[in-house]
Amino acid sequence: MSDVWQGQIILECQYKDNKTVLSKYEHVGPLMVQKVFYPEKTCHIYLLHPPGGIAFKDELNVVLKVGKSAQVLLTTPGATKFYKNESQQFKNQKSLFKQEFEIAEDGELEVLPQPNIFLKGQIPRYKQI
Repeated sequence: MSDVWQGQIILECQYKDNKTVLSKYEHVGPLMVQKVFYPEKTCHIYLLHPPGGIAFKDELNVVLKVGKSAQVLLTTPGATKFYKNESQQFKNQKSLFKQEFEIAEDGELEVLPQPNIFLKGQIPRYKQI
């Protein structure tokens, strides 16, 4: 059994019948959609990561494609917590949390994540991809 969380979620939203709908939803591992709301034209997606944190060696990937004229609001229920493992065995292991957004012509995306919390002295390291 692996001690690493590997998760990926792929979402696509399309504009259909005067509103935006979630047209594709695939996930592997602990990332999932908890709730989708369809008020008016915008699709509100409530993204959930049940473990609530990212530990050493975890790899999480979020992919969201917003179609032409679609409007999407993506949010998370709580802060993302990053945990550092103090063991020398895993000293150089890195966690990865990647988000990819593709927005088509006239599409709109608002992302409202809760803040990140870095525990046990872990310093955030961002790598531009």
